[in-house]
Order: sequence, then structure tokens, then C-alpha cells
Amino acid sequence: MTEASILKQFYRLNRKVRSGYLDKLSSLPDQELHRDRGASYPSILDIFVHILDGYGFWFGNVLSGTHGDYSERKGSLTRIEEVREVDNRIGKMTVDYVNSLSDADLDREVRLPWEDAPATRLGDICWHMVEEELQHRGEINALLWQMDLDPPIADYKDWLDARKEE
Repeated sequence: MTEASILKQFYRLNRKVRSGYLDKLSSLPDQELHRDRGASYPSILDIFVHILDGYGFWFGNVLSGTHGDYSERKGSLTRIEEVREVDNRIGKMTVDYVNSLSDADLDREVRLPWEDAPATRLGDICWHMVEEELQHRGEINALLWQMDLDPPIADYKDWLDARKEE
């Protein structure tokens, strides 16, 4: 199995799992969805939107060379329907992009948008976003557990299903 094929599986899985999290978040009363919980971003919804902002920044801006046009959505999206729409758009964009990559593409250097930043490997950006999503999904899990709610955790069967789609 190649690095590119493994990345493709992760991106398909994460897209599918995000849908389950949106279903869970949509079951919360607005007060709970927007409550400041003192986490990395104030509310559970803000944390979820931050994940989407990360994909939008890296895939929609940095990798396309338009990083100067980036603006965060966190705080401006307040309804689950809006977030689901953005998630569908971001999910399609990222999965389509990653599905187009070969192992050779993953070794391509990408110039980062910060002054004096070194170039980095495209594959490293892709793996960073896998880690970023998992980190914040774990944070959302902990916040749901604090409310005595079970999060929609992905399991090995979900991983196997993502592998079948290749």
C-alpha cells in the first residue's frame, strides 16, 4: 500500500465521520452548541468549524497559492445547516484533491505563506490535517462526554469501509 492510497483512505474516512459528528451536534440545543466551554475554541461548534477552516486554509488557499484571500469562518457560522453546507463543499474539495495525488506528488515542495518560512513537503501538509482533525475531534469527544453524551466515534469497521471505496 502506498502513502497516497493510505492518505486517500484517511480523507474519505474523516469526511464520513464528520457527517456523524454533524448529526450529533444537530441534536444539541442551541444553548449547548454555542456554550463557551473554555476549550481550544469557545464552543463545540467553533471547534468543528475550526477543523473546516483548517482544510479551507491549507487546501483552498495555500495549495492553490491564494493564501492572502483566506478568512476564517469560525464565529460566522452559527447554524448546523450552514456548517453542513460548508462541510460538504470542503469535504468534496479535499477528497477530490487528495484523490488526484500520486506518491510523487506528495514529495512536491510547497511554499508556506509566512515570511521566511521554509518550503514543506505536500504530503506533510496532508498528514498535518489528518492529525489536526483527529486532535479536535478528540476534544469534541471529551466535551460531549462531559455532557454525558456518547460521541459518534469511528471504529475499525468504518476504516474498512473507507478502504473498500478505493
